[in-house]
Amino acid sequence: MSLFSQRLRQALQDSVYSASSLARKLGLSRQTLSAYLTGTRTPKAPTLRALAQALRVSEAWLSGQDVPRTRFDPSELSAAPGLQSPPAFLEKPDPAGGHPHAVPVSPACDTAFLCPDDSLKGARVEKGDLVLIRFAKEVPSGTLAAVLVNGQVQLRRWYRTEKSILLESANPDYPPQLFYHDEKNDVQLIGPIVGFISLFSS
Repeated sequence: MSLFSQRLRQALQDSVYSASSLARKLGLSRQTLSAYLTGTRTPKAPTLRALAQALRVSEAWLSGQDVPRTRFDPSELSAAPGLQSPPAFLEKPDPAGGHPHAVPVSPACDTAFLCPDDSLKGARVEKGDLVLIRFAKEVPSGTLAAVLVNGQVQLRRWYRTEKSILLESANPDYPPQLFYHDEKNDVQLIGPIVGFISLFSS
């Protein structure tokens, strides 16, 4: 068995995909992916790149080179719709009608997102609040996190098992969402919510 096939097996085992769901995501036949996993075939460069991107590992590592495994590139996530660079300070209006005052933004966050709805109401985050997010590859189950679901950012509690990903709102008015790894859904963790700033309260 080649080093590539060993690392492919390892990365697949650690990922959210089953072999069949990964094959479907990349447009590969199950026979082709099986050949990669057993080492009887090696992928061409575009397929190797697609495998590395889907499994979130370094392309060079997957190919067998002596480099770090991780290919976590926050710049890819920062392009998600609605994400913005967190400012150093925010101006909050004075409810008494005076001058706005500056509020420092936590340096522990990597990006920010305006909460689009009341899905975090149970966590005291209101629509229009600025949610502060730190990029991460993994978070403990139950963590409030930003998640990219089929190209759209959602703010939910993250639960991951071997077979599925469960997203739960902090507001019981929103139903939970269950995604099985063998379905054609693109669900990617952005990272945990590390704080928020209410732009409308004192």
